[in-house]
Amino acid sequence: MRDVLIILGILLALYIFYKMMVKEPLLPWMEVKEKPLKVNQKNKKQKGQYQEAESIRQFLSKVKDIKDNMFILSNNKYTKVLEVTPVNYFLLSQEEQEGIDAQFETWLAQIDYNVQLYMQNRFIDLDEPITAMEETVQRERTLGLSDLAVEYASNLVGNLREWERTTPRYDTKYYVVLPYQVEVNKLEADSKEELQEKIHRKAQQELNRRTNTAVNSLTKANMQVKELSNVGLVELLYYTLNRRKAAKLKFKDIMKNDSFSLYVTANQTDEHIEKVKELIRDEIA
Repeated sequence: MRDVLIILGILLALYIFYKMMVKEPLLPWMEVKEKPLKVNQKNKKQKGQYQEAESIRQFLSKVKDIKDNMFILSNNKYTKVLEVTPVNYFLLSQEEQEGIDAQFETWLAQIDYNVQLYMQNRFIDLDEPITAMEETVQRERTLGLSDLAVEYASNLVGNLREWERTTPRYDTKYYVVLPYQVEVNKLEADSKEELQEKIHRKAQQELNRRTNTAVNSLTKANMQVKELSNVGLVELLYYTLNRRKAAKLKFKDIMKNDSFSLYVTANQTDEHIEKVKELIRDEIA
């Protein structure tokens, strides 16, 4: 009897050891409670930033040109971007909310093509309101504004600039992205140049139609919609690739200093620049 108990004990120990190794319950009707995995938030954030940077890199590798308010990509793909200023939905009445929902649903029902939504966070830029305040103070000063009021306004402007520098805040921009790929096999042309022209015209016509559809529906839903120009598309890429740098090196300052110019030249008068441009146009013609 004693030997039987010893053998049963050894078999029970082996059984428990086996179940622990294969991570199965000791009894068939029991479930193993898996321990929750601990996620390193820092690594998760870095992974998300890497994936975003990789997707941006892949997109930029396909961009061939920016023309007629469109990204021209490889494989006859074109993309337009619309900036949307949203309405404050939750401050509206029930009736107004239902009207916005109806217009948005109408737009979605009209489209049978790919539409992408893109949100971009930017540092708030206070240059324009601060400049407007400074101009107002200078104008009122000439009309007899008191020295105390001028001092107050100067301190206010200084505090705003210091706040912008030390405590940056984000502003979210909302975009509707309209991609389109031209089906070349449906086009006929006698030359490569004519085919490329027809491809571009076809993409422009189709994207303009999609843009008008979005603008008509979203505007009726009290949303302001603006098609990004060539400069707007470049600005969008600039803030995408230089989020932190853009807080100090602002895009409008880059444009003002002609940093996107193809050629570096000395400072010249506007008359001289226009004369050179006219000579270039005559030479090309």
